[in-house]
Amino acid sequence: MPSYLYPLLYGDTNLQEIFKYLTSSFEVLFVLEREKPGARLSANEKLLPGIRSFCKKQGLIMDTSDFKVVNSITKDKQFANLGVRIRKDSSIQADVFVYLSPSMEWVHTAKQADADNSHALFGRLLGYPDCCISFFEQHAPQEMAKENDYILPAVKNSRQFFFENNIVPRYVDLGVLSHFPCSFGCQASRKLAQEYLSAVARHSPGLAGYVSSAMRMPVVITDHDGAHILQKARQEGGRLVFDAVQSTTPNALHVQLAAKKAIDLNNPQLLLFS
Repeated sequence: MPSYLYPLLYGDTNLQEIFKYLTSSFEVLFVLEREKPGARLSANEKLLPGIRSFCKKQGLIMDTSDFKVVNSITKDKQFANLGVRIRKDSSIQADVFVYLSPSMEWVHTAKQADADNSHALFGRLLGYPDCCISFFEQHAPQEMAKENDYILPAVKNSRQFFFENNIVPRYVDLGVLSHFPCSFGCQASRKLAQEYLSAVARHSPGLAGYVSSAMRMPVVITDHDGAHILQKARQEGGRLVFDAVQSTTPNALHVQLAAKKAIDLNNPQLLLFS
């Protein structure tokens, strides 16, 4: 069995042993805690028996997409925000979408909205703020042609950078928001994130603190060089110095940051969270 620094226990079950990823485990916890009406998870086919068993035990309705998804991993972030849909009966090993909720109606409606690519309806079903749904629809044509991560448009919209809205650590499986906030200062997203962190804290205060600390870390992000999380950072004069950098890919920018362990505070690619 793998070991976890802060296990996310629901009853006697470590959710990560069922759902693999911490961010997916959070989604399930938020449904169980009635913080969200339902969730859609991307899961490898091999995980489905365990997920079905867990949902039955917890009284959750579950269904899966009528297609599979072959994920497209980006070079700079080593993460899949895009995927190609293939037939469900294909012999290719791939992921499926899992829809789960206490409500059968929610599961059926969400599954159909997803199949129809009805992004606005799907966002409303998941409880996303209206401003963020509109933001997604506005930028989808451009972002889907690139990496589909919406971070740089959100940065351009931002005057404040609340740590609760920091979705960059999701690239390393940390974070509580499952949607793209319209800005890092979005108050509606921040309120949701605070509620989600409180739900995590009820089950694992240590994990809530660990995730919050990761979301507070400064980030360097560009169009094509991936995301770089600066660890144990502190201000020294006009610079931010740090002990280490965790990058989504070990490229030239990572090497540069790791060697200098410092960056100018006025660097436009540096995001500081409060």
